[in-house]
Amino acid sequence: MTDFSDIDLIEDLPTLKMVPSFIEVIRHIPWFRTVGEQPSEAICTAADDYAASLGFPEAYAHFVPDWEEAAYALEANNYNSPGWEAEEQERASLTDRVLSVLDDQTFEMVFSHIASETIPVVEEYAEEVRDELLIMDEEFVVAVTGLAAQAIHQAALVMLTAEDEEHPLSKRIKLFELGRIPIGIQGTSFAIY
Repeated sequence: MTDFSDIDLIEDLPTLKMVPSFIEVIRHIPWFRTVGEQPSEAICTAADDYAASLGFPEAYAHFVPDWEEAAYALEANNYNSPGWEAEEQERASLTDRVLSVLDDQTFEMVFSHIASETIPVVEEYAEEVRDELLIMDEEFVVAVTGLAAQAIHQAALVMLTAEDEEHPLSKRIKLFELGRIPIGIQGTSFAIY
């Protein structure tokens, strides 16, 4: 395990000390555990909060009932849509802030370490859910693990920049923490599996 307390830059970026506890939190999220179920009030509230914080208060949560519809929504999710652009701007802003303190090599080391410690756990959850829901599409595990990996990366940026729970990308991972998979905002619809 990497010991980030040995990095000379710890004085410039004290949040590096939080990486091990961040990894533990991520590893204990019940990934994908409520997909396909009726959404709880907490999930609906989290979805509305995320959309509003990203700048889309008019976007309503559309909970897709099965993987077939979720896969279609993923394919239809335009990477140039206003929702995707807003999320990308948030990610880029946080990345710039972290890179103002860390060099590229250290940045890569930190995020590679986070990914290597968390993504295998997420993949195991994805395989379990695939088997439980009898999903035959071999792309399911790859797709949902990729979405989770993106959310983990974003959440790590939030943590390293010492942003709070009100940051849009904090609200995005909250949906994963509640067992859902946010797919994306298209127009006034926020697709969630």
